[in-house]
Amino acid sequence: MPGAWERVGAAAWPRASPLWTVMRHPALWFSLSGAFAVYLCALYSLGAPPLPLIYPDSTTYWRAHSIVPLGYPAVVHALYGATGTLKSIIVFQIVAFGASVLTLQAGVNALTRNAPLAGILALLLLGYHGLPFNSLILLTEAPFTAVLLLHVASAASGSPATRAVSASPHIAGSTRSTSPDG
Repeated sequence: MPGAWERVGAAAWPRASPLWTVMRHPALWFSLSGAFAVYLCALYSLGAPPLPLIYPDSTTYWRAHSIVPLGYPAVVHALYGATGTLKSIIVFQIVAFGASVLTLQAGVNALTRNAPLAGILALLLLGYHGLPFNSLILLTEAPFTAVLLLHVASAASGSPATRAVSASPHIAGSTRSTSPDG
């Protein structure tokens, strides 16, 4: 009895065709998402307002109020002190977001060995307007998103730190005790 792929005629599709090879090649997907990330960085660098959008919480970060952690206010003041313009905050946040998405794409590609999946994920993250829009605002959402994506990329790529945590005796011992062999 023929298999499902033979019944629909998919078995005759040439899996080694040049188009199939190009569509699965990581260089295509990294080029597409990299070009989109560079486009967003240029757009936000050249077309953004001269200062970040101010929300009610923004003054809390600008004044480094005691109720907020020191990290983001320190970054904001360091960028402003180094460049003399508030637009540098926008540029830093969109560059950090774009770099973290590309790093996530590399991690997903390393984990799944599926370049189209990793590329489409990166293009969706870059294309969803809410995520890059956070780079225009003087709030912690953009750096938090970038750091979160870097954390996921680190876990997906199987970095040495991730392997060290998964190989710790406590975790290894708990997995051994639940195995069927005992």
